[in-house]
Amino acid sequence: MADLFISYAGADRSRVALLASALTAEGFSVWWDEATAAGADYGAEAAAALAAAKAVLVVWSKDSIDHAWTVDAAAAGRDRGVLVQLQLDATLPPLGFRQLDAINLVQWSGEVTAPAFQALRDRLRRMTD
Repeated sequence: MADLFISYAGADRSRVALLASALTAEGFSVWWDEATAAGADYGAEAAAALAAAKAVLVVWSKDSIDHAWTVDAAAAGRDRGVLVQLQLDATLPPLGFRQLDAINLVQWSGEVTAPAFQALRDRLRRMTD
């Protein structure tokens, strides 16, 4: 199974694709819905990947805060102590997640040298080593 599980809203797919690509280039194994094979049981595969991940990355945005699957994945990560919250816009995370820190990726456009991405990478390395 992958080291990292990414949960997000479909409207944020292009930015999450950049994130997944950058993390993969840094040597992390990443599961996100693009990794699901055609014909696979998505729910079962996602649940297994979520349970096995060393870090659960939840991408908060105006679209994801009301997305039930994203909130459920965040809760699973929080409860296991492996949640990493990312913000794509100025929207606050939903209640229950606001007291936890979030890495601000509002201005990030894919550069692996950006301080926010480096902070994320370093945190994930500590979690996955």
